[in-house]
Amino acid sequence: RFDWDACYGHFTCLNDCFGTKGFTVARHALGPGLKLDVYNVHLDAGDCDGDCAARGKQLRQLRQTIAARSAGVAVIVAGDFNLNFASDDDRSNVAIFQESAGLQDTCDTTDCGRQLLDRVLYRASPELALFPSSWELPAEFVDAEGNPLSDHLPVLTRFMWVGRAR
Repeated sequence: RFDWDACYGHFTCLNDCFGTKGFTVARHALGPGLKLDVYNVHLDAGDCDGDCAARGKQLRQLRQTIAARSAGVAVIVAGDFNLNFASDDDRSNVAIFQESAGLQDTCDTTDCGRQLLDRVLYRASPELALFPSSWELPAEFVDAEGNPLSDHLPVLTRFMWVGRAR
């Protein structure tokens, strides 16, 4: 588990600096030589002036970690990106992150029809091909009374994979 090096908001702007936001990473072995690193992220929230800058710094930290820990390895990055889609800076930050880390958005490759706060990004490796086969908002993410378990619905993406011989 990694805490973000940057945050924005003490007693204002959604108080992100008091949250335990950051990311986790776990390496999975799908077979001999078939490695997949899965990153679970939660970025700074809010629309205050410093929130977007904090998200940009967090995406740079995540990109650096992926470069150091997951070089040559297939990767899935999923979680709450808290992006403000009206912000040119947020759109630019995530585009730079995706391009520099070699990641694709499953919403783009499955024609989900809309972008949400939660996203699932991925990249293949020379040994492991990844194919998102579906993208959905699971209706069962509710409590016994049918109320949402979070302030927004999660994204569920199913993947197919194929190991490639080298």
